[in-house]
Amino acid sequence: MSKQIDLANFANNLVLYLSAKVPADEINEFVLNNEKLVSDYIDELDQAINSHNDLRNNSNFPNREIYMNAIELSEKFNQDLPKFSLDVPVSVYQDLATNTYFKRIWQVRPINLLTVNILTLVYRTTVLHKNNLFDNDGQQLVQISSTIEEMAFYNYLNGGATLTFPAFKLWIEDWQDEGFDERLYKLVKAKNGV
Repeated sequence: MSKQIDLANFANNLVLYLSAKVPADEINEFVLNNEKLVSDYIDELDQAINSHNDLRNNSNFPNREIYMNAIELSEKFNQDLPKFSLDVPVSVYQDLATNTYFKRIWQVRPINLLTVNILTLVYRTTVLHKNNLFDNDGQQLVQISSTIEEMAFYNYLNGGATLTFPAFKLWIEDWQDEGFDERLYKLVKAKNGV
Protein backbone atom coordinates (compact mmCIF):
# COMPACT_ATOMS: atom_id res chain seq x y z
CA MET A 1 0.00 0.00 0.00
CA SER A 2 1.35 3.43 -0.90
CA LYS A 3 1.85 6.24 1.58
CA GLN A 4 -1.47 7.98 1.49
CA ILE A 5 -3.09 11.28 2.13
CA ASP A 6 -4.46 11.78 5.61
CA LEU A 7 -8.01 10.49 5.16
CA ALA A 8 -9.37 12.33 8.20
CA ASN A 9 -7.87 15.58 6.89
CA PHE A 10 -9.29 14.84 3.43
CA ALA A 11 -12.77 14.20 4.86
CA ASN A 12 -12.65 17.27 7.09
CA ASN A 13 -11.56 19.52 4.22
CA LEU A 14 -14.47 18.25 2.14
CA VAL A 15 -16.83 19.34 4.90
CA LEU A 16 -15.09 22.71 5.29
CA TYR A 17 -14.80 23.59 1.61
CA LEU A 18 -17.13 21.47 -0.51
CA SER A 19 -20.34 21.20 1.52
CA ALA A 20 -22.08 23.55 -0.90
CA LYS A 21 -21.17 21.25 -3.83
CA VAL A 22 -21.46 17.71 -2.48
CA PRO A 23 -22.96 15.85 0.49
CA ALA A 24 -19.67 16.32 2.35
CA ASP A 25 -20.93 15.00 5.69
CA GLU A 26 -22.02 11.79 3.97
CA ILE A 27 -18.66 11.46 2.20
CA ASN A 28 -16.86 12.20 5.46
CA GLU A 29 -18.79 9.40 7.18
CA PHE A 30 -18.16 7.03 4.26
CA VAL A 31 -14.40 7.76 4.23
CA LEU A 32 -13.95 7.45 7.98
CA ASN A 33 -16.02 4.25 8.19
CA ASN A 34 -14.34 2.65 5.16
CA GLU A 35 -10.69 3.61 5.44
CA LYS A 36 -9.48 0.27 4.07
CA LEU A 37 -11.72 0.55 1.00
CA VAL A 38 -10.69 4.18 0.41
CA SER A 39 -7.05 3.11 0.77
CA ASP A 40 -7.73 0.44 -1.86
CA TYR A 41 -9.18 3.13 -4.15
CA ILE A 42 -6.01 5.17 -3.69
CA ASP A 43 -3.88 2.10 -4.44
CA GLU A 44 -5.77 1.62 -7.72
CA LEU A 45 -5.27 5.30 -8.54
CA ASP A 46 -1.56 4.77 -7.87
CA GLN A 47 -1.65 1.79 -10.23
CA ALA A 48 -3.16 4.05 -12.91
CA ILE A 49 -0.42 6.61 -12.24
CA ASN A 50 2.18 3.83 -12.57
CA SER A 51 0.60 2.76 -15.87
CA HIS A 52 0.89 6.33 -17.16
CA ASN A 53 4.52 6.47 -16.13
CA ASP A 54 5.09 3.16 -17.90
CA LEU A 55 3.37 4.47 -21.05
CA ARG A 56 5.50 7.61 -20.87
CA ASN A 57 8.72 5.63 -20.68
CA ASN A 58 7.86 2.75 -23.01
CA SER A 59 7.26 3.37 -26.71
CA ASN A 60 6.05 -0.26 -26.97
CA PHE A 61 3.25 0.23 -24.42
CA PRO A 62 0.28 -1.92 -25.64
CA ASN A 63 -2.16 0.05 -27.81
CA ARG A 64 -0.30 3.23 -26.83
CA GLU A 65 -1.96 5.33 -29.51
CA ILE A 66 -5.45 5.00 -28.02
CA TYR A 67 -4.46 6.70 -24.75
CA MET A 68 -4.55 10.22 -26.20
CA ASN A 69 -4.77 12.15 -22.92
CA ALA A 70 -1.87 10.21 -21.43
CA ILE A 71 0.28 10.84 -24.50
CA GLU A 72 -0.53 14.55 -24.42
CA LEU A 73 0.22 14.75 -20.69
CA SER A 74 3.51 12.95 -21.24
CA GLU A 75 4.52 15.37 -23.99
CA LYS A 76 3.56 18.53 -22.07
CA PHE A 77 4.48 17.57 -18.50
CA ASN A 78 7.59 15.66 -19.59
CA GLN A 79 8.04 13.84 -16.30
CA ASP A 80 6.51 10.98 -14.38
CA LEU A 81 3.40 11.69 -12.36
CA PRO A 82 4.04 11.52 -8.62
CA LYS A 83 2.49 8.89 -6.39
CA PHE A 84 -0.79 9.66 -4.68
CA SER A 85 1.12 10.53 -1.52
CA LEU A 86 1.15 14.26 -1.91
CA ASP A 87 0.51 16.64 0.92
CA VAL A 88 -2.67 18.38 -0.14
CA PRO A 89 -2.62 22.12 0.45
CA VAL A 90 -5.83 23.84 1.52
CA SER A 91 -5.67 25.84 -1.71
CA VAL A 92 -6.62 22.65 -3.59
CA TYR A 93 -9.91 22.40 -1.72
CA GLN A 94 -10.48 26.14 -2.11
CA ASP A 95 -9.93 25.83 -5.87
CA LEU A 96 -12.35 22.91 -6.12
CA ALA A 97 -14.94 24.87 -4.11
CA THR A 98 -14.88 27.79 -6.53
CA ASN A 99 -14.39 25.89 -9.77
CA THR A 100 -17.56 25.72 -11.87
CA TYR A 101 -16.23 23.10 -14.31
CA PHE A 102 -17.00 20.05 -12.16
CA LYS A 103 -20.80 20.31 -11.97
CA ARG A 104 -21.25 16.88 -13.51
CA ILE A 105 -18.81 15.25 -11.11
CA TRP A 106 -20.62 16.68 -8.09
CA GLN A 107 -23.73 14.78 -9.23
CA VAL A 108 -22.07 11.32 -9.29
CA ARG A 109 -23.72 8.81 -6.97
CA PRO A 110 -23.58 6.57 -5.00
CA ILE A 111 -21.20 8.14 -2.47
CA ASN A 112 -18.41 5.61 -3.01
CA LEU A 113 -18.23 6.51 -6.72
CA LEU A 114 -18.31 10.22 -5.94
CA THR A 115 -15.48 9.68 -3.44
CA VAL A 116 -13.26 8.08 -6.11
CA ASN A 117 -13.93 11.00 -8.45
CA ILE A 118 -13.17 13.55 -5.72
CA LEU A 119 -9.94 11.75 -4.78
CA THR A 120 -8.97 11.97 -8.45
CA LEU A 121 -9.82 15.69 -8.55
CA VAL A 122 -7.83 16.36 -5.37
CA TYR A 123 -4.83 14.56 -6.88
CA ARG A 124 -5.23 16.33 -10.22
CA THR A 125 -5.55 19.76 -8.66
CA THR A 126 -2.59 19.15 -6.35
CA VAL A 127 -0.36 18.20 -9.30
CA LEU A 128 -1.57 21.20 -11.32
CA HIS A 129 -0.89 23.59 -8.43
CA LYS A 130 2.48 22.16 -7.39
CA ASN A 131 3.77 22.21 -10.97
CA ASN A 132 2.07 25.42 -12.16
CA LEU A 133 0.48 23.66 -15.12
CA PHE A 134 -1.72 26.58 -16.17
CA ASP A 135 -1.54 28.96 -19.11
CA ASN A 136 -1.59 32.75 -18.78
CA ASP A 137 -5.41 32.70 -18.65
CA GLY A 138 -5.46 30.24 -15.76
CA GLN A 139 -6.55 27.29 -17.92
CA GLN A 140 -4.98 23.92 -17.20
CA LEU A 141 -2.43 22.79 -19.75
CA VAL A 142 -2.89 19.05 -19.31
CA GLN A 143 -5.68 16.54 -18.65
CA ILE A 144 -4.52 14.76 -15.51
CA SER A 145 -7.93 13.37 -14.50
CA SER A 146 -8.60 12.05 -18.00
CA THR A 147 -5.15 10.47 -18.06
CA ILE A 148 -5.79 8.67 -14.77
CA GLU A 149 -9.17 7.53 -16.09
CA GLU A 150 -7.57 6.25 -19.33
CA MET A 151 -4.96 4.34 -17.38
CA ALA A 152 -7.62 2.93 -15.04
CA PHE A 153 -9.40 1.72 -18.21
CA TYR A 154 -6.10 0.20 -19.40
CA ASN A 155 -5.72 -1.56 -16.04
CA TYR A 156 -9.37 -2.68 -16.13
CA LEU A 157 -8.88 -4.17 -19.60
CA ASN A 158 -5.93 -6.08 -18.15
CA GLY A 159 -7.78 -7.45 -15.11
CA GLY A 160 -7.24 -4.60 -12.62
CA ALA A 161 -8.97 -1.37 -11.53
CA THR A 162 -12.05 -3.28 -10.46
CA LEU A 163 -12.81 -0.79 -7.66
CA THR A 164 -12.27 2.46 -9.56
CA PHE A 165 -13.72 1.37 -12.91
CA PRO A 166 -17.36 1.82 -11.78
CA ALA A 167 -16.56 5.40 -10.76
CA PHE A 168 -15.02 6.21 -14.13
CA LYS A 169 -17.40 4.18 -16.29
CA LEU A 170 -19.72 7.12 -16.93
CA TRP A 171 -16.84 9.08 -18.47
CA ILE A 172 -16.04 6.39 -21.06
CA GLU A 173 -19.75 6.11 -21.90
CA ASP A 174 -19.52 9.76 -22.95
CA TRP A 175 -16.21 9.18 -24.71
CA GLN A 176 -16.61 11.87 -27.38
CA ASP A 177 -17.33 14.74 -24.99
CA GLU A 178 -14.73 13.46 -22.54
CA GLY A 179 -11.99 13.28 -25.18
CA PHE A 180 -11.36 9.53 -25.19
CA ASP A 181 -10.42 7.56 -28.28
CA GLU A 182 -13.26 5.58 -29.84
CA ARG A 183 -11.05 2.46 -29.94
CA LEU A 184 -10.63 2.63 -26.16
CA TYR A 185 -14.39 3.02 -25.76
CA LYS A 186 -14.99 -0.04 -27.96
CA LEU A 187 -12.50 -2.16 -26.01
CA VAL A 188 -14.10 -1.21 -22.68
CA LYS A 189 -17.57 -1.73 -24.11
CA ALA A 190 -16.62 -5.19 -25.38
CA LYS A 191 -15.32 -6.18 -21.96
CA ASN A 192 -18.04 -4.58 -19.84
CA GLY A 193 -20.99 -3.93 -22.09
CA VAL A 194 -20.87 -0.18 -21.39
